[in-house]
Amino acid sequence: MAAFIGLADESTKRDLAAHLLSPLDHEHDLITTLSIFFAANCNASVAAARLAIHRNTLSYRFDKVASLTGLDPRRFDDAVQIRLALLLRSLT
Repeated sequence: MAAFIGLADESTKRDLAAHLLSPLDHEHDLITTLSIFFAANCNASVAAARLAIHRNTLSYRFDKVASLTGLDPRRFDDAVQIRLALLLRSLT
């Protein structure tokens, strides 16, 4: 997280974001899940309803994100890193 905040070079930040999210490049359902989860203010119940999935399915998807990236969206610091990476990636 410090790299996102401390680096002045936007290119390096985008590269870091791409690196963090690269394991999800072919997992479009996980990217969508994360985007909706963050749009729902990290409320799992709301996100599951918007995705029309069961909360257990949402939990399974979060487990998969964690296993692929090493970042668990249910943990605050990890969620911030994922959110920042998604935002930076959307700027390119």
